[in-house]
Amino acid sequence: MTTEPTRAAERDHIRQFFFGHELATCQLPAGPVHSALPDLEVLRVSPGPHTFGLWLYATLGACAVPNPAGTGGLEFFLLVRDSSQAHADFLAKAAYYHHGHCLGVGHTYPIGEPFAPGSSCDHILVSLPYPFGPDFEHCPVPNGHVHYLWLLPITASERAFKASQGLEALEVLFEDSAFRYYDPLRLPVV
Repeated sequence: MTTEPTRAAERDHIRQFFFGHELATCQLPAGPVHSALPDLEVLRVSPGPHTFGLWLYATLGACAVPNPAGTGGLEFFLLVRDSSQAHADFLAKAAYYHHGHCLGVGHTYPIGEPFAPGSSCDHILVSLPYPFGPDFEHCPVPNGHVHYLWLLPITASERAFKASQGLEALEVLFEDSAFRYYDPLRLPVV
């Protein structure tokens, strides 16, 4: 279970990092996610200068899942162009998946459907939070810290490329291609 002081520290971290943006707590559906992670919350951060005009959705409470690497718990975020309850639900499902599979940087997993209607992105890459850097990634909490990781929608071909060539090679392709990470309708870079 996540303690209230930990969630409060995470909330303060997000509030301070995205100062001036509106924050809201999203409602999450009851079900297996709630049973596995009863303290899970998802915050929605409004667009603004610190989010490059995008919406940010972030978990609080996923860090209750033990991290086998022993480097602090993990939380997750999405950067998206639109505000939708579907993004909060998606993060709740990702936290539940993490509960059973212990995600980490470089992991990929299929999501079983397009990330958005008409999108070829049907996998997720767990990435460092490149748009925000280590100041956002590292969140001090009582008795330790948590890491915020970016859930990045990718295509099956990008996932296959990562599997064969490695994470760094995929990241180089993203960087060299003026990768529009915020656009679920983008063309694959591979």
